Amino acid sequence: MGSSATSTAGRSRSDVRELGAGLQELEIQFEDQPEYRALDRQVHRLFSELLREALPNASRARLEFSTQLLITTLESVGKSVARRSLSPRQIARWADECAAMLCKHLELC
Repeated sequence: MGSSATSTAGRSRSDVRELGAGLQELEIQFEDQPEYRALDRQVHRLFSELLREALPNASRARLEFSTQLLITTLESVGKSVARRSLSPRQIARWADECAAMLCKHLELC
């Protein structure tokens, strides 16, 4: 890769990292807004439905905990990965490994 392509890729990764940090600051400001809470409930409901279908014999307590675990893990890993200077290939690896880990833990695969 040429030096201008390398510097452009580096700058793009830096821009993404800065954007992620900025979005995190905005999220903190919007957490108390009704629209944010409604979206949060919608995300929770969708993941709950997904897990209920995937784990039809699970107790209500297990489904609730699994939903929270899934959402918290995806949010945390996503925010962490967004702050790093990673290539698309590295980001895909993080996504694949996180999905495999969660599937195994939640006994979905």
